[in-house]
Amino acid sequence: MFLLVALGYGLLGGSAGWGAVYLGMFAIARTAHTLFYLAGLQPWRFLAYLGGVGATGAVAVHCLALILRP
Repeated sequence: MFLLVALGYGLLGGSAGWGAVYLGMFAIARTAHTLFYLAGLQPWRFLAYLGGVGATGAVAVHCLALILRP
């Protein structure tokens, strides 16, 4: 899902700086999720998952802002 939303962000002309921030947030969250999964730390794994969902949501909101800009 993140890939599709990020592709839309790029096609809408989003800034590269914010794109790097969103990608970094998502990459850190997914890496943390994997490490917590391997360690069996369930509450932290869920929070890392939510971080990835939050990054995806932030890109989606930014896409909407780009679409609705005057």
